[in-house]
Amino acid sequence: MALVEATRIDRLLPDALPSAGRAAAKHLRAIWIALVAIAMAVQAAGLLFVLFDAYQINPALRAIGIQTDFDEDDRIVVTPLRADVAAAGVTGNSRIVALGGRRFSPDASSLLLARSLMAWPGDKVPVIFHNPDGREIAMRISRSSPAPLVVAPIPIPVGARMIIRFVSTFLSSLALLASSLVLLRRRPKDPEAILFGFAFLLIATTVDPPLLMWLSIGAGWVIDVLTGVWWTLLVIALAAFPSGTFTPRAMRWTLPLAPVLGLVLAVDQLGTVSTAIIGVGLPYLLEKDFPPLAARFNCAFWKSLRNPFSKTFTSLGLTASH
Repeated sequence: MALVEATRIDRLLPDALPSAGRAAAKHLRAIWIALVAIAMAVQAAGLLFVLFDAYQINPALRAIGIQTDFDEDDRIVVTPLRADVAAAGVTGNSRIVALGGRRFSPDASSLLLARSLMAWPGDKVPVIFHNPDGREIAMRISRSSPAPLVVAPIPIPVGARMIIRFVSTFLSSLALLASSLVLLRRRPKDPEAILFGFAFLLIATTVDPPLLMWLSIGAGWVIDVLTGVWWTLLVIALAAFPSGTFTPRAMRWTLPLAPVLGLVLAVDQLGTVSTAIIGVGLPYLLEKDFPPLAARFNCAFWKSLRNPFSKTFTSLGLTASH
């Protein structure tokens, strides 16, 4: 009986990842080309949104003495920047429940609120805040108020910040897209190359600059879903690295377990510590030696993973999400 069970498990959980046949490789390449186009389009859209946020949304918010951020549920929270707003009782982590005479649900997107603010004519903007203690504070905030700031402005000009941000995100995005290109072009039938290549494309759609765009349009769930998928692909690929064989054999259990844990990450209901343990800890436990991978795939990106900065970037990506 035990032998029958063992045979059944061996049939369901192979000792190695199967190579893609010629027909499958052809279909996978078509899917890859489509994903590359989507990833590049998402990156471009994210870049344009970052510019819109920096030069349109943020100045409009600062004009009424507030800045916004996202809480753990991807909802907009407010921090007062100006003394008149803070003196009225608005505290950190407050929410905007009404603006310009229009009520908003707690799930209203950042973009919707920003558009309503920018569309409101005149100097005084009617805003109702909902504090964490349950109080609602109604204000007519002047865009031209001389009230002093309670939060010091960032000393680096916005143009310089954008240049720094674009250089770093460009290099990261280029590394992800180029690595995917090299892996899937040179190793179109290699199961690990396929998993890594698709994972890199999905990562490129969830990191900065698209990250801010997804959150601001109220589509944080897209980040969660894509993160669950690419994390699953990475874990399975790492478990079979470097030869495509699960060593030790217990690693083959990542085939059924990784999708389950990926779904747990996608649901995004865990605490920060639990998410970090699953998102970063498990891949690092599976990580073996990167130089053989770099030699096998001949991909410069993998060689860069050996330095501390790149490992930090990988860790941030693996936590995924926000």
